[in-house]
Amino acid sequence: MNVEINFLQKKTKKNLAPYLVGILVLLCVLTILATVFVQRYTLEKSVTEKREVLTQLEIVSSKQADIINENAINVQSILATLMQETQPTVRLYNDLLEPVQPDSSFISYQHTEENQLIIEAHFSSLAHVAQYISEVDSKSYVNDVQLTAVNLTDEGYDATLTVILNSNAAKEELREYESEMD
Repeated sequence: MNVEINFLQKKTKKNLAPYLVGILVLLCVLTILATVFVQRYTLEKSVTEKREVLTQLEIVSSKQADIINENAINVQSILATLMQETQPTVRLYNDLLEPVQPDSSFISYQHTEENQLIIEAHFSSLAHVAQYISEVDSKSYVNDVQLTAVNLTDEGYDATLTVILNSNAAKEELREYESEMD
């Protein structure tokens, strides 16, 4: 019988599982850290780009707001100038044309100077012309009414009238009318 004598020390079996698990965990942690750093870098880059775009948009927006304000100021100044220099027309012309007799008719009217209006109308009689002149002359915004020309026609009289307006009174009259409409 052979007896084997083993003088070598018995080696304990090394367990590789904890080392493998540790290495896998370490690889996962490194992968996660690398992913986090890459994501952080891309997000920071994106945020800085967005901030640059935002500042550019704010600059453009402020420039456009300045342009809009300048345009609004220009429009207001132009409107103020127009209101001061022009004669309010629509209501005043209608008011001047209104007193005509039913059998009379207007041929034309023309605003020639700042405060002057020339009206051509057809009237059935000279009495109607005189009545129209007195009605127009009684208006608060009319300074003077002059009968420039009268022509006899087959159906009556063609009269040319020159109406001189008081622009301040006319503007006040128009403001009162607009306040009544509101």
